[in-house]
Amino acid sequence: MLTTEFIHYWGDSSLFKWTPEERIARGLSIQPTFEHLFGVPSGKFDLQLLRETVHAKFSY
Repeated sequence: MLTTEFIHYWGDSSLFKWTPEERIARGLSIQPTFEHLFGVPSGKFDLQLLRETVHAKFSY
């Protein structure tokens, strides 16, 4: 499901035709999915926090 959603939002060739406002809106719409997936607190999805969380959870 996540892969399908990701492709739908980001893999679509129309991505390059989106206005900056559309890109922001689409990013915000998928944000809760990534927050849940990586265990990032709601509304706190920033790149540095994501890197730290992924490193902590998926480093073996």
